[in-house]
Amino acid sequence: MSSTVNRSTLLWAVGILQPVSAFELSAYLTAILPEGGSAPPGPELQRFLLEASTMRQVVRVSREPDLFSLTLHGNYYLSRAQRLSRDRERLFLLHDSWPGRTTLSLGDQDAGLGGEAPPQYSRTWIKGSGANKPEPCVPRVRSYWPRISRQLSKTTGPLSSSSGTEIDLLSFATERQLELARGDQEHIWDYTAIALSIGVSPRLVLQMAVSPERHYRSFEIAKSGGGARMIDAPRVFLKSVQKFVADYILFNLPVHAVVHSFLPGRSPITNAQQHVDGKWIGTIDIQNFFPSISDVNVENLLANNGFDQKSCRALRRLCTYKHSIPQGAPTSPIIANAFLFGVDAIIFSMAKALDVTFTRYADDLTFSGNEKALVESAMKGAGQILKDQLGLHLNESKSRIAGPGARRVVTGATVSDRVLPSRKLRRNIRAAAFNQSHSMASEQDLRRLEGYLSYFRAFPAFKDNEEGHRITTYLHRARRRLPKDDPIFHDFSQKTDRRMDGEQ
Repeated sequence: MSSTVNRSTLLWAVGILQPVSAFELSAYLTAILPEGGSAPPGPELQRFLLEASTMRQVVRVSREPDLFSLTLHGNYYLSRAQRLSRDRERLFLLHDSWPGRTTLSLGDQDAGLGGEAPPQYSRTWIKGSGANKPEPCVPRVRSYWPRISRQLSKTTGPLSSSSGTEIDLLSFATERQLELARGDQEHIWDYTAIALSIGVSPRLVLQMAVSPERHYRSFEIAKSGGGARMIDAPRVFLKSVQKFVADYILFNLPVHAVVHSFLPGRSPITNAQQHVDGKWIGTIDIQNFFPSISDVNVENLLANNGFDQKSCRALRRLCTYKHSIPQGAPTSPIIANAFLFGVDAIIFSMAKALDVTFTRYADDLTFSGNEKALVESAMKGAGQILKDQLGLHLNESKSRIAGPGARRVVTGATVSDRVLPSRKLRRNIRAAAFNQSHSMASEQDLRRLEGYLSYFRAFPAFKDNEEGHRITTYLHRARRRLPKDDPIFHDFSQKTDRRMDGEQ
């Protein structure tokens, strides 16, 4: 090779960008090499990558364009410093790419909509799943992350476009490619398979599982009703691994149709909307919800949904901390929803027999109906079912029932003939926006009020009403009072002008 770049450096760059084309690799190397360095041209790198694939150092993931990812054998050609550097850069880039992920319905995927053929595999080695049970389930979706090279296009120059079909395992398009990358025919999600798919060292993923305390930070946050809640939040590296596990491995776990938490297109607002027609609304709350789901519960859940023993053990250790699912982990919500699937089905059937509507948002269970006695019966029955089936207990201080004429609140929203934020909150925000519009505006307060206005706009009944227009006008005036040299003035002013134009 005519450049000053050696084989290990090229494989290191492949590991950071994978799956990557030869021309993307050339653009990246050109951008990062110090002055005097020389990156091989695209055609030369293409020949190198094809040669490396015959040597089992990389796997060709797709064609037109040809995309390549690093194998376990290719990892051995990297020095320790290169592996550490690759792991660090790769995980930070994946962390940044996650917000740009796309979500695809599995129904659309299987149908091959948009003229694209569905991926060859969608179950990723899972044999049988609770998602195939006859109970009504939320339509399943899965997420795909953008390729790393797309993130770097602004700094590395124009890059060749990739195929429109998403990469099913992040770094590999099929299970067979992942098997080739690891050099065996193991059909399991162990630490090696997870690491290769993410594009990092298996030793790093193993260390996260063996010594999780090094990858968490713990802190307390105040509860709205008093007291404090302990949060165990994974640090960036482990969080990136857990996000991959949630989006690419656990996506197939079943979620009952009554659930409105942690799901695309569902929210506390959609949860509250299900109870608009109920004269009586009752709510109960599960005590210590996430901490009550143990690591043993997680392993059994995975086994019951088709994962083999080794996969269950690896995933359990990556998704739990202090013997339960942590409050701050991105895998905890999907595990919690699936853990309650069977109980959700039982409570749904019981409530339906009583002519009571039932929904769940995380640890909040809501029941509504036309007769108080039936709603109370459903609430009591649900508490007993949770205790008998899963050993979960209710927070009795949060159990309540409200009828006609009373203030009825469901997951933070007021329910009457429509769903709105509470009147007190709306009044306070409107008054604060008015005060800001007639005094020296504060950057912090404006940002806070802007956040509340965005929250209010998520309510369909709030979008076009007079109250929303009034708050928007106040904030528009307040932003115009900011000093002209304040950098946020231009951002807020332009954003508000666009909203005002759209509303008029």
